[in-house]
Amino acid sequence: MKTALLIVFAVGVVAYTVFKLRKRLDHHNGQQAKDGNNCNGTQEQCGVTCFCDDTALKRRLSEEIIYFDDEELDRYKGIAANAYDESQVNDFYEVLTTLRPEETADWLHSLELRGINLPESLKEEAAIMMDRQ
Repeated sequence: MKTALLIVFAVGVVAYTVFKLRKRLDHHNGQQAKDGNNCNGTQEQCGVTCFCDDTALKRRLSEEIIYFDDEELDRYKGIAANAYDESQVNDFYEVLTTLRPEETADWLHSLELRGINLPESLKEEAAIMMDRQ
């Protein structure tokens, strides 16, 4: 009897999880279609958000470094994401706020290729920017 209850409970948890994930994916795909960014119902995942543009995918797979008028950030190469002081974070923030939302993922990829960590305090802001695209 105990085993049967555990099995029913486990099946219920799995069904609930699948339902919630499907609902979330359906909502996200519907939002993409509404925004005109649906890629035939398929999407690729990057480190922070979704993308489906072939050009963007090629850039992310590329090892070519693209600068976004941010050469001054090269001096932060190798610094841990949680080790920046306020003025250093402001240097990143100034660049981040000048980007168009569709450039944000490419900028983050550029930083990664250059060995530069985005300050921890700006990661949520960068994710929000990418969600706006």
